[in-house]
Amino acid sequence: MKIPLVHKTNNFFPQIVILLTILVIPFYQLRFFVFNISISILSFFLLLFCTFFYFIFHNTSQKKISKNIFFIFCILFIFSFIPSLFLYPNTHAFGVFIEWIFLPTISGLLLWYYGFKKNSHNFILFCLLLLSLSVSIASLLLFIENFVTYDHRLSAFFLSPNHLAMFIAPFLFTNIAFFIKTSYKIFKVLCVIAIFSCASTLFFTQSFSTIFAICASFFIIFSILIKKKKVFILLTTLLLITLCSLAFLKFDNSNIIFERNSFSSRIMIWNTSLHLIQKNPLFGYEIDNFQTIYLNAQPLYTPYLEWAVPTPHNIFLNLLISGGFFALFSFCTLCAYILYSGYMFYIQNKKPYIIFIYGSFLTILFCGLFDTPFWKNDLSIIFWIITVLIMPTLSQNQVIKKE
Repeated sequence: MKIPLVHKTNNFFPQIVILLTILVIPFYQLRFFVFNISISILSFFLLLFCTFFYFIFHNTSQKKISKNIFFIFCILFIFSFIPSLFLYPNTHAFGVFIEWIFLPTISGLLLWYYGFKKNSHNFILFCLLLLSLSVSIASLLLFIENFVTYDHRLSAFFLSPNHLAMFIAPFLFTNIAFFIKTSYKIFKVLCVIAIFSCASTLFFTQSFSTIFAICASFFIIFSILIKKKKVFILLTTLLLITLCSLAFLKFDNSNIIFERNSFSSRIMIWNTSLHLIQKNPLFGYEIDNFQTIYLNAQPLYTPYLEWAVPTPHNIFLNLLISGGFFALFSFCTLCAYILYSGYMFYIQNKKPYIIFIYGSFLTILFCGLFDTPFWKNDLSIIFWIITVLIMPTLSQNQVIKKE
């Protein structure tokens, strides 16, 4: 049976708001001023989104939501950064908190509840399809025009090649999920085009960490879907061969000595960060001020590599530095609950598209081992959209608890 993208006429306007908010994500760097306050285009749309959906649902029963574990974990995650804001009062830190943490989290909660009320997952997957198509095709056109970095990597209109790779990677899985879920041939064709364009974009970014995250996620997905041992061993072998080949291509450069490559730079940053966090493990340091903290500590450690980019290059380490133990614990608890609920949601329904959306969330977490896919407002809202897609509804949560 075909499932329409737009369910009813009175749902059309909320879906337009969702579509516009998702499609404006790539324009996160555009900003304007309101009363001398700098606001990004994406944050402005998120604010409109939150305001609009609050007025839709403020008359509905809130007791059921407030007692939901997912809702509680999300609120605790937001509040875990409050001590850091009080200890290190700063307008920049407050702005980052609002744009990267507060607005995306609240938007995710409202979108999750809207999906529960209106069963709009099909439409959200369609919006992500349009987003991935537009960004990947635009990136490939820029690559054709030789719009690349000094080391011939594709970054398009993003801050870096790794940033573009982290943006595109989850859509490989959501497009596969939509291809499986939809019954419209035109959407299946668009999904195939999007999958190939996203894969090509990822290839030209030359982001080894993102490709590793994708391979690891596919490995977990197939290990769940395929129970035959021989096939599982074959897939494992192919994965190892792929990773070894990628590693060889990544490090086989006569101009770069192994001891002074980007991975060595990350190890240096991780070691320094772990020493720094020991001085203030509970509340961390100022939000999004790692560069200053890291460079000020330079005299105390081995001379940094000249290309050592001053970012934590690890989502969990970044949480620990920005918000301390409470921020890290709340995020890990939230992710553990999402992974558990998403897996149980698949076990109950046995629908393959669910496990591919699950793989999209896994990809974000695996990318977080080597980069910071949560610490930008565009990447943060993508994280929450993917979360909404794999989280079961309120009624399904009750079934999970009984089991």
